[in-house]
Amino acid sequence: VFLMIRRPPRSTLVRSSAASDVYKRQPSWMHEDYYSFLLLERIFGSYNQEANYEGLNNPGKQYNSVQSYLAQYPDIVKHQAIYSPYKDCGVFGNYLIGNEAFVKQMNYCGLHFPTKFADYIDESEIERAKQKLYMELTNIDTTADIMQSIGQQVLYWNRRVPRSEIAKRVARLRKVDIERVCTEWFYDAEPSITNWGAISKITDIGMYKYFKAHTTLPLVDFKRLALKTK
Repeated sequence: VFLMIRRPPRSTLVRSSAASDVYKRQPSWMHEDYYSFLLLERIFGSYNQEANYEGLNNPGKQYNSVQSYLAQYPDIVKHQAIYSPYKDCGVFGNYLIGNEAFVKQMNYCGLHFPTKFADYIDESEIERAKQKLYMELTNIDTTADIMQSIGQQVLYWNRRVPRSEIAKRVARLRKVDIERVCTEWFYDAEPSITNWGAISKITDIGMYKYFKAHTTLPLVDFKRLALKTK
């Protein structure tokens, strides 16, 4: 069992708030799907109610699909997608903070978001995530950021990978690639769910059976689907 616990800062939790961490085991630095998960982390993005919710009449037309879904719950205030690869494995998950009444929904969202993209993902979300990653690559200019990037690449790949190579590999990813990755890695994968704060109501449901029922592998022939997209 692989567990990753991200305890929220005290300043983000009040007596009526709860935090949810939902992670699954994912590819390592050495895996061919590493770049797909770099892109997926940007597709999911981050959500902050104070920055993304106030003053907008229709969040569904201005956010990505994950943020649009979260905007339906006014008491879910923060969300962050996290991908942490290592040499032999990795973890990918969603970190959410909200009111204790929505702790069940936060756990469900952490599991439902990844499998949702296995069925359908809009091309615009993929292109938006690519542009965000390109901007992040061009903004690696401080000494600490450069040394951290070089150190990890040399440690895991035994070579320095230029930013242009990362951009080219990400640019080749298509919609069918993201759908394939979501199906292979998110369905039938054992989740690690951790809750913090006011979580007494979470004991009212059968946790494992309820959430596992939403991760049944669909019958999708991705080889045939890839041929159709060419």
